Amino acid sequence: RWMNRTLICSAMALAFLETFPDTNATLLDIEQMLPQTQKLVTATAFADRVCYHPANILEPEWGLTKKYQLIMLSNIVHAYAEAENEQVLKIAASHLSDDGIILIHDFFNEHDPVKAHLSDINMFLNTYNGKVFSGAWVITELEKHDLVTSPLMPLATDTALIFAARSQKLL
Repeated sequence: RWMNRTLICSAMALAFLETFPDTNATLLDIEQMLPQTQKLVTATAFADRVCYHPANILEPEWGLTKKYQLIMLSNIVHAYAEAENEQVLKIAASHLSDDGIILIHDFFNEHDPVKAHLSDINMFLNTYNGKVFSGAWVITELEKHDLVTSPLMPLATDTALIFAARSQKLL
C-alpha cells in the first residue's frame, strides 16, 4: 500500500515538474519509504528539483515550515477513518498558500459504487480502519477549513478528483 501511494504521488509530482519547469516539489512520506521514492526520482531529469520530507501524515504536525501552491493527497483518504482524515485535511489546509490548490485523488462512493464497495471491503480486511468515503463527506470536511471545492470529478478509472482552494477563482 505505501509503495503504491509513493509511486502514484511521485509520478504525479514528476508530471507537474515536467509540465512546469519553474517548479519544485516536496515529497512527504514515512521515513522508511523515502529511500524508495528517491531511487525513482533520481533516475529522472528532475532530481535536483525534489526535496524529501520524512513525516507521518497521522501525526498532529508534519514539520513543514512553509505554505505550498499545490498539495496532492493521492489514495490517502480511503486508508484512514474519519478522525484521522479530519486531521490530515486540517493540516493540509494549514499548509496551503493563499493562491494554492489541494488535489485529492481517491476512490469515492458516488463515482463507481460497486468498485467503491469492493475497495471498502479491501480496506476493512487489510487496514485497521480504512474505508471508502463519499466525495460529499470530503467536500464538507474541506469546507470546514474555509476552502471552496470543485464537485467530484470522475476519472476514466475507478477513482475521482476533488480540488479545493481558498478562492473560487482559483478553481
